[in-house]
Amino acid sequence: MISREKLRKFLISPYTVSIAFFIFFVAVYIHFYYHSASSLVNEANNNYLEGERAQTVDVRKNSFNKALNAFLKLEDQYDPRFGNGILYYDIGNTYFQLEDYPRATLNYYRALNLRPFDENVYKNLNIALKKLDLPPLKAYSPIEKVFFFHSIIPLPWRLQFFFITAFLAMLLGSIYIWSPFEKVKISSMAFGALAAIMLLSLTFTYFVENPQALVVKSTNLYRGASKQFAPVTDEPIKAGTKMTVTQVEQDGKWLKVTTSDGKVGFVPSASLLLIF
Repeated sequence: MISREKLRKFLISPYTVSIAFFIFFVAVYIHFYYHSASSLVNEANNNYLEGERAQTVDVRKNSFNKALNAFLKLEDQYDPRFGNGILYYDIGNTYFQLEDYPRATLNYYRALNLRPFDENVYKNLNIALKKLDLPPLKAYSPIEKVFFFHSIIPLPWRLQFFFITAFLAMLLGSIYIWSPFEKVKISSMAFGALAAIMLLSLTFTYFVENPQALVVKSTNLYRGASKQFAPVTDEPIKAGTKMTVTQVEQDGKWLKVTTSDGKVGFVPSASLLLIF
């Protein structure tokens, strides 16, 4: 049993007080963060609903453009890469209503990175791909879901899991210093190991993994970083095609990419937008 005196010292220790203040300030920040975003969300949703109910083409287009502007303001002000993917899904739906299928596809892919098990995102993405005359995206197999968690679990989930497990490892380690129980030590080491695994996954994502991009404007795949080079393929790469960026050339004007079927070449950077 932990004595009252040891418990009192632990609760008033600088370490515990620092953690309490950190949690308090995070809670306050989150409260004001969501409160300030709510007005733009309501504006965007109301305009989107007006577009769905519109009786004329002009009113419909105008309403969806207003909704899109509000959603894009939210994207600029609040980094949705670490959110739940709903904003990207809404932006994708709005682009789809405006018949901008490449950008709809781009935002569905972004939403899918954050909502990998959302059937609605899969459904809408495949509808947009069909509009672009591209093959549908296959769902993850059960084996992929189990053994390839790194490429499936969203980045925000991995970040949260890392901080939670690291926090619990440090907390239990501190408790062990005051009360050296073996079970506390084992639990601290287990959470530390999980945190280390997540740290390796995050390190790979940020420093090793090549970014994914989407063609938003049909382009040829060239053998070099100039249109003077011969194309790699007979046909241009269709808008909506996903590829991996491996190198930046000529101050960002050209990108070296690899297609899903293994072809390597160069495309103008203006033809691509990064998924993440």
